[in-house]
Amino acid sequence: MELLFAQRLKELRKEKGLTQADLSSRMGYGYTTIGNYEKGRNEPSLSDLMLICEVLDVSADYLVGLSDVRKPYMIPEKEELEHIYRQTRWLAEFCHEYLEKERIFFSDSETHEEKEQEKQKKK
Repeated sequence: MELLFAQRLKELRKEKGLTQADLSSRMGYGYTTIGNYEKGRNEPSLSDLMLICEVLDVSADYLVGLSDVRKPYMIPEKEELEHIYRQTRWLAEFCHEYLEKERIFFSDSETHEEKEQEKQKKK
């Protein structure tokens, strides 16, 4: 896990266009701190790990190698949520129509007989 942390730290730092000194400075530490983490000489404290995650915009699980998902708790943008809603609404309507057409009912919904009785009452 230590090796993966060091690799991911270096990779993420470079993706953000930061030098070791830049990242150390943002954390309020000396310029060698990040270099020592990346070489596996030292490990950050829990509070330092959380600060690194905040600066690099990733989860701690990703940084230490427990997950390959960088931000598992990311909230989708409004447009993405609207798209998901439209897709699931369409699917729900399609399934409902199909089940009615095929006369398939589930035990927790009205029975077929109850449906037929309702239709007869409406006529």
